Amino acid sequence: MAGRPKMTDEEKELRRIQREQEGEELAGQVEEMASLMTSRDDIADMLYMSVAELDKKLRLYAKISLDQLMRKAEAARKMSLKYDMFALAKKNGTVATYLGKLYIESQEEEDVAKPMEIRILDGSKDDD
Repeated sequence: MAGRPKMTDEEKELRRIQREQEGEELAGQVEEMASLMTSRDDIADMLYMSVAELDKKLRLYAKISLDQLMRKAEAARKMSLKYDMFALAKKNGTVATYLGKLYIESQEEEDVAKPMEIRILDGSKDDD
């Protein structure tokens, strides 16, 4: 029976290591593109494959899903933005005030009191 020769155990191990490295490289590329707010479709297009194929390759070779990589990149992007905002707040009072309100949930007091209706119920049938 003719066909492709069987791989030896050593060749199989080398191929497994090669695929893991390719998977890690692919995951790095995807994470880098995702950190630049690139959509899943655009990432897949740039790598000449479908989103489903990209997710399958990542799961198989890098042991991580496309969703996990996208969430990881989003978290890193948010953390970087927060770091930059707090660094800017040290130099700019307006940014510091904004962040103070955002994180401490403080609000400026209103100068005008809102009118409020007070009704005393005495239990008679006239009460609504």
